[in-house]
Amino acid sequence: MYTREELVGKTFKQIQGISKRFKIKANQKKDDLIEEILEYIKDNNISKTKVAKTTTTKLIHKKPTVPVRRTKPEEKEEDSEESESEEEKVVENVKKVDKADEAMKEAEAEEEEEEEEEQESNDAVSPDTTSSTNGLRSTPGECNGNSTNGKWVKLLNGSVITYSSEPLSRTKVASFDMDSTLIETKSGKTFPTSADDWVWWNKCVPDRLKQLHKDGYQVVIFTNQGGIKTGSQHSAAKATQIQTKISNLQKELGIPLMTFIACADDINRKPSRKMWDLMIDDYATVQVNHAESFYCGDAAGRPAKDGRKADFSAGDLGFAKTVGIKFETPESFFLGEPLDLPSPTSHLPKVPTTGNPIKDCPEIVSKDFELVIFVGWPASGKSTFARKYFVPAGYAHVNQDTLGSKAKCLKAAAESLSKKQSTVIDNTNPQASTRAEYIEIAKKYGASIRCFVFNTERSMAEHLNYYRERKQGVKHISSMVYNIFNKNCQTPTEKEGFKKVHQVDFILDVSPSDQALFDIPPPKKSKINKN
Repeated sequence: MYTREELVGKTFKQIQGISKRFKIKANQKKDDLIEEILEYIKDNNISKTKVAKTTTTKLIHKKPTVPVRRTKPEEKEEDSEESESEEEKVVENVKKVDKADEAMKEAEAEEEEEEEEEQESNDAVSPDTTSSTNGLRSTPGECNGNSTNGKWVKLLNGSVITYSSEPLSRTKVASFDMDSTLIETKSGKTFPTSADDWVWWNKCVPDRLKQLHKDGYQVVIFTNQGGIKTGSQHSAAKATQIQTKISNLQKELGIPLMTFIACADDINRKPSRKMWDLMIDDYATVQVNHAESFYCGDAAGRPAKDGRKADFSAGDLGFAKTVGIKFETPESFFLGEPLDLPSPTSHLPKVPTTGNPIKDCPEIVSKDFELVIFVGWPASGKSTFARKYFVPAGYAHVNQDTLGSKAKCLKAAAESLSKKQSTVIDNTNPQASTRAEYIEIAKKYGASIRCFVFNTERSMAEHLNYYRERKQGVKHISSMVYNIFNKNCQTPTEKEGFKKVHQVDFILDVSPSDQALFDIPPPKKSKINKN
């Protein structure tokens, strides 16, 4: 049976495939399809398929173990009809369950086939590709020395495409975004109409790039082109258009040009540093000097000013900060204009950095035997709060991210409370029904119960989501999860059984060494396939 978490982690195409197998119309948004799939699974009781089959088989085929009562002819006929009617119902139920089970198996089989086909396609993409990690990453062999004849390689299941005509052999890297930084459309349209629909962003660009090469820099392009890969589908036409364009750029420049293209909306996309790390790990033959390297891009999070439109995102600025290199805009680098950047935290609500997070509770930890239940957005500071106050005081820390399921959390809470150990439930817990399950356990073992509601604003929680993804390498939580929390959240009250409901204010506590990482603005979600 699929869980919500499993479905959220699947690609849109995989979700569509599952929907079709369940006879669900697939021309809907991913979030809506997930809800319908979960409803279908619930309605058809798919998780109980095997139990249903076993039970019904016994009902139909089991031989009688009691003496058969002799009946009159009319009695026998009535009993027979009644028995047949019951058996028909059972058989019909089995058929329904079988049908649902078959749909589930077909959906899973289709997913496996798609993954195998995609892997085969990626493995066969280039004869120049040498697998270094089971076909997921590739290490180039000897690169062609001809600067106008580079090699294209797919990495990470096609999520990244690279182009290189020589290895990274220089210690200084001059890296650039492509669209609206090095080039713009000749047609004047937002998106190019063909591989030839481009002109230099400014006539000085090619000469400046050639001079960088003469000055000992390796010129590299890092670009997001999300339209190339959607789910497991790879658009050969879009990929070819970009590849042709970059090959033509190099021909016109006449210098080696290394390129990394993020093809999908995944973790490899800027502002993540994944493409930079691929360059260092797979192509560098020298130690890159970050202090002398830089990245130039137009997505700097700048507001509209003097007739110029606002930047559609801050992904380029974030990329440079994540990598730890100097940042430039096209205007500052090519035209010599002042680097005018917004405050790195201007998009965030103003929050205190000191003070007591709970005004009505001088002593956060209680000496009483108790159960504490948290309620708050994902990434709103709950786990940090638990580790700072409750874990050092000896509370059992119950967290679903660690344990994996609510059932395991309930079990862990019961085990610790049965031993008279105070316990903190560090989950989002938006619904009263979920909280009630923990409250029932606490009452069983005689523990008092308090609730801590985290008042972190959603914008801050989503920023912290990106921050911990960069800092800790944890999986990113999608906006859909935030929407679900917002939809389901029921404000806790003492009527639920709480001794007290405390309001927790967010106190920002970032070390000086992590401040630059925290200041990186989150990428703006957009349908624009550039950055």
